[in-house]
Amino acid sequence: MMSGQVPSELAMLTTLQELLLDDCSLSGTLPAVLGSLTNLTTIRFQRNKNIKGPIPSEYGMMNSLTDLSINQNKLSGSLPSELFQMSSLTELTLVKNKFTGTIPVELSLLTGLTDLRIQKNKFSGAIPSEVGILTRLSRLNLGDNNLQGTIPTEIGMLSNTEDIFLAAASLAGPIPSECGLLVNTMRFYVQDNQLSFIPIDFWQMTNMLKLKLQNNLFSGPLPTEIGDFRRIEDVEAYDNFFSGALPSELALLTSMTALRLHGNQLSGSIPSELSKLASNGSLELLTLSGNPLSGVVPEELCALGQYNTTTKDPFGLDFDCGGLLCGCHWCKCSL
Repeated sequence: MMSGQVPSELAMLTTLQELLLDDCSLSGTLPAVLGSLTNLTTIRFQRNKNIKGPIPSEYGMMNSLTDLSINQNKLSGSLPSELFQMSSLTELTLVKNKFTGTIPVELSLLTGLTDLRIQKNKFSGAIPSEVGILTRLSRLNLGDNNLQGTIPTEIGMLSNTEDIFLAAASLAGPIPSECGLLVNTMRFYVQDNQLSFIPIDFWQMTNMLKLKLQNNLFSGPLPTEIGDFRRIEDVEAYDNFFSGALPSELALLTSMTALRLHGNQLSGSIPSELSKLASNGSLELLTLSGNPLSGVVPEELCALGQYNTTTKDPFGLDFDCGGLLCGCHWCKCSL
């Protein structure tokens, strides 16, 4: 296995097409001279952990490069403008480094990108509206950065994007109504922000499989339109300020295995229709603790078993007795 610094002598391999140096315990900086390898199509320096410094501006000369993956290192500084001259680039992943500065608007020049992942860095500023130009994107992850502002409305132009991850990015304001245009999005993660409003159009994203909304400032009732997410498997909306009754339309989500709604202000009784999700074998986890619910827990939901709040296994039923009465043999409430 190669270790030590990335050798500048690699630049002598002028016909080289792939440079794959993952998990090699490499250190030092990226040699600028590698920019002369204009036949390269793939560069991967992933999980070396000790490669540091900036991406050399000379890398912009690699006009045949389609894949630049330099994840889990200690790279820093801002992204050089020359990077966006790589017109053939389809995959740009710079995950878990120490990059700073704003997300450059010049990203929009990389119109062939299908995979853009730059999460877990120190990028700041707003998400540029120009991200909407990247209409070939299948995956977008800008999460775990020090961003500011709102989710741009132009994100609704990403109609081919299956994964949109904007978690822990210090975002505020509403989810844009234009997100309803994302008919191919299957995973939408915006947890751990300060988002405050979900428009009714949002529930038109009917190919959704996994939805993470937890730890935001969302309020108001869960709309009946949530029942249109017929393919949904996992909903995490805990630690918000949702209020009102649980919509009976949740029972339409027959593919759902996990529904986490604890730590909200939901009230009323648990709809008896939810029993169908337990009886057909799809629902495995339902968390409702921390809500002022009342009435009786439907007997069929008892089959989920008691949720273990210590081990947090991905199955079980969790609720506060409070105003709820439970006939489950394992619960401590009394009828």
